[in-house]
Amino acid sequence: MPAFSYWGRSEVDSGLLASLYLDTDLRRLARRVALHVQRILGGEDAGRLPVDFRRNQRLTLNMATARAIGVHPSWRVLTEAELLRNEPANVTRRLSLASAAREAVAANLDLLAADRSVAAGRQAVRAAGAALRPQVTASGGAETIDRDRAESSFGLQPVWTSAGSVSVSQRLYSDGARARATIERHVQTSRNESREELRLDVTQGAAVGYLDVLRAKAFERIQRENLTLTRSNLELAQSRRRIGVARASEVIRWENQIAINRRSVIEAGAMRNVAEIALNRLLQRPLEEPFETAEVDLDDPALLANAATVEAYIDNPFAFAIFRDFMAAEALARSPELRQLDAAIAAQERAVLAARRAFWAPTVAAGGDLTAVQTAGGLESVDARDLPFPITRPNALNWSFGVSASLPLFTGGARRAERARAEVELDELGLARRAAAEQVEQRLRTALHRAGASWAGIDLAADAADAARRNLALVTDAYEQGVLSILDLIDAQNAALVAEQSAATAVHDYLVDLMDVHRASGRFGLFMEPAGLAAAQVESVAQRLDLVRRQVGYARLTAPVAGAIADVLAEVNENVSPGQPVVVLASGSTPEVGFAVPEALIREVREGMPVTVGLDAIPCSRFDGVVTEVGVATTATGTTFPVTVRLGPDAADIRSGMAAVVDMVLGDADAPDRFIVPGQAVGEDRGGRFVFVAEPSAGGPAVVRRRPVTVGAFAAGGLEVLDGIAAGDRVVVAGVNRLQDGDEVRLDAAEAG
Repeated sequence: MPAFSYWGRSEVDSGLLASLYLDTDLRRLARRVALHVQRILGGEDAGRLPVDFRRNQRLTLNMATARAIGVHPSWRVLTEAELLRNEPANVTRRLSLASAAREAVAANLDLLAADRSVAAGRQAVRAAGAALRPQVTASGGAETIDRDRAESSFGLQPVWTSAGSVSVSQRLYSDGARARATIERHVQTSRNESREELRLDVTQGAAVGYLDVLRAKAFERIQRENLTLTRSNLELAQSRRRIGVARASEVIRWENQIAINRRSVIEAGAMRNVAEIALNRLLQRPLEEPFETAEVDLDDPALLANAATVEAYIDNPFAFAIFRDFMAAEALARSPELRQLDAAIAAQERAVLAARRAFWAPTVAAGGDLTAVQTAGGLESVDARDLPFPITRPNALNWSFGVSASLPLFTGGARRAERARAEVELDELGLARRAAAEQVEQRLRTALHRAGASWAGIDLAADAADAARRNLALVTDAYEQGVLSILDLIDAQNAALVAEQSAATAVHDYLVDLMDVHRASGRFGLFMEPAGLAAAQVESVAQRLDLVRRQVGYARLTAPVAGAIADVLAEVNENVSPGQPVVVLASGSTPEVGFAVPEALIREVREGMPVTVGLDAIPCSRFDGVVTEVGVATTATGTTFPVTVRLGPDAADIRSGMAAVVDMVLGDADAPDRFIVPGQAVGEDRGGRFVFVAEPSAGGPAVVRRRPVTVGAFAAGGLEVLDGIAAGDRVVVAGVNRLQDGDEVRLDAAEAG
């Protein structure tokens, strides 16, 4: 009804055009009446009691009523008022994600043109194959000449001649014709895959366009809710102003914020219109034709990547890595771009083969014809006695048959050039195919990572929005009580706005990324008709089963050689990472001993050196072994190098983990003895390097003597002395810088003995 309601919003919702008030608070009104009755009973004059019942004002419009009576509010009114029944009425066109994609595929002009191209290609294939089938030609004709010329030829040229003939030819062998037929079939395959590529692009474009409409609608709804919230805050500020706890600047600040929010609402509405126009263009519909949309439910079974399925695939990095490998293999097998190149490569391979055969393969053909001739005014009208020579009259039926073979012997180098060109083009296609495969796999893996991140972002965005809403409620209460300022409330409201927008579009962002995954994998199964969808779901289940089998296969460990489990490094039900050791396997009949050699001695260890190994667990045991490996890098300590010794077959009783002592002779066995003394035992002055040797005397102190020495390299434990001391000499190792030749020293009992 074109009426204005004084009561409030509820009557507008029932069909009235507008109201300037919110619904009357009946409890507040009853409380006011009760208070007035009490005051009247108390003796106050009823005529002096206030009867004005202040109510919050907010314009409310019923847009269905406005459309019905032809009222068209301005932008200012539309953004100022709360709009009820704002969705267009009598909209019969309803779209879903799947129906929008199917409609786009059915109506797209480029796809229709591609269908015509494929249809024309089928005829080209038939035409190329026709050259290999028999060719039949019929012909006929008639001719007449003047009679005097016929008579002068003694009947050899009849006055009137008619003839009809039928000729048949068949190529018995022509590699060129066979190659053209095969190449045309591969070209047709390429046309089909090109159409499939275009279909996938159109499907993705329509799906993304539909999701853009949902996103724009969500943005517009959130902006309108934010505007409503700002109006509530303005009313709160006005109440605070009336009771004297807020300044006029707060009210003005909220009025400014309402103007900003109204502008945001208008912009959000424009963006929704733009998204709807773009989708209508993709669907080949009138650009501003209205339609209704349906939200996309992630639990919809028609969505082959629904919540339950995705959760199993990307729940953890290990499963996600397996899933990416599986999807990459599927994409490489299904990609229409790669199938186009495969068809082109197959066609070019046949062209190369034809170019090579052109040097020796002839073209062989057979043919024949049958001709019937009728004449008048020829030999049949001439008396044979009048002829100057006897002539045999031919019959009226003539035929011929023959077989021919041809092979070009010299073409000026054209065949060689054609072969080289075909081979180069084949190499070019092979390189293009490799590059395209890398791009397909990169696109698929990139899309999967983005979809995985946006999937995780759905719950996170919802959590953030919930936290922002709770924070806004707390800040609003604090502002109402005068604890926080208007800036705090505006910041909290803006944060809640951003969080709500992120939460509302998180699902749309994930679905857009999912559309990229579908496109990269070469299949949009969720847009099939019900029968095709059921088959696709069966295939999806089969793929999941194959994926689970692969996961089980990765979890099954198979020993590379026979042996026994020496140690288990993981617990039952423990999560492990790829490459993490799980068990230690002891195998082989030949034990090995590993030990570390100091860096000063490692240069003397060589592969093949004999060693002797003893074990504490096997008393009096000595086993012969050979050095098989000498490390080239230090161990974890950084000062030793690993060495491996392999024992002989007599070491069968040795078990893994036993402690061993390895004896090995370093250096040359025939070389003179060398002595190792502490570095501080060797002194040096102008006379060269020297040591002090203590020479004991009978019944008295020992006397130190200076001896010049020749030193070698540093070794483990000290400095190598090559000459100057002998076995049994007592070398002073401390206090060398305080001794002189001939000083007396006292030896302890152990040294003296």
